[in-house]
Amino acid sequence: MNNVGGVSAAMPDFPITKKRHGVEFLMDHRHLYVRNPKVQAMMRIRAKFLQAARCWFDEHGYTETHSPSFQTMACEGGSTLFNVEYFGREGVYLSQSWQLYAEAMI
Repeated sequence: MNNVGGVSAAMPDFPITKKRHGVEFLMDHRHLYVRNPKVQAMMRIRAKFLQAARCWFDEHGYTETHSPSFQTMACEGGSTLFNVEYFGREGVYLSQSWQLYAEAMI
């Protein structure tokens, strides 16, 4: 990758559907729910908070980590595993806990 950029600006008032929908419909179609101005405002506030928190932790010597989404074994506690089709591999499960990876970082 050599550069990153936008292709075009999204129209803020673009009508996703021809009619207004209620909360129940929008909860079933979450990709439409985020077009709500209140939801967008909440997401902007959340993004600013996370940006400030990351900055503070970075300035104080902390390391941000991201644990895997998939794993090949159960986590501590023996929770029920959720099997995932992952490029034809057997025994791949949705990760249930970040604890093992967090402890390994200490």
